[in-house]
Amino acid sequence: MKLTIEQIAKIDETLVLNGVVYDDIKIELTDHIASDIEEVMINQGVDFKTALINSFDKWEAQLRPASNAFWTPFWLNGPKLFIDKWVKESKKQSLYWLLLSVFITFTTVWIIMQNKSNKFLVQLEQGYEILLIVLIVFLFIGRYFVYKSETKTIFSYMFNVHCVCSVLILAIQLISIEFDWYYIFAMNQKFTMNRLFFNVFQNIWYIVYSIYSFYFLLNHFQFERKLSKV
Repeated sequence: MKLTIEQIAKIDETLVLNGVVYDDIKIELTDHIASDIEEVMINQGVDFKTALINSFDKWEAQLRPASNAFWTPFWLNGPKLFIDKWVKESKKQSLYWLLLSVFITFTTVWIIMQNKSNKFLVQLEQGYEILLIVLIVFLFIGRYFVYKSETKTIFSYMFNVHCVCSVLILAIQLISIEFDWYYIFAMNQKFTMNRLFFNVFQNIWYIVYSIYSFYFLLNHFQFERKLSKV
């Protein structure tokens, strides 16, 4: 038994009332719930309204409001399945950020140790400043396209949050940029190398974190493109 357009719309409306407002999660849930309702109506011979109530009772735990103070913004509160998806994506991306940042940091420190001239260090700092400006510009462009997008996904929301954080971090870095590269000339002191590594890692992490914002942007528009083909 196939549900009517009106019945599908009722499922959609009920999901919104339960806090599911992001299209990617809503479409996925609508498919699952519609299949459950069709099965119940056929096997138990009940009407749509009864089957709808029974199906949402099954999803009650996943639709219950939840939060996660460590992996999500402190203000974020939504259905458990939304929070769980956010946490899953955050954990996965955090591991990538860390590994990539460490790799680039080791590479950068090695390059610095091979080129200790003041001229090179100044050029490196200038290149970093240009990269900060370019990233800020592209983040604003990405934010504009998300604003103009008619689709609302969990990835667009994650991009918006990361975009704000990234712009603030990069702007602060641009205003108070300080690499302390010149400490490498006192490499015979162990604490100096530790400071150099930490300083480079900190700046690289800011860049990698900001770049990964575009991962969420890409996923949002991939979903929007897939939706347009349906």
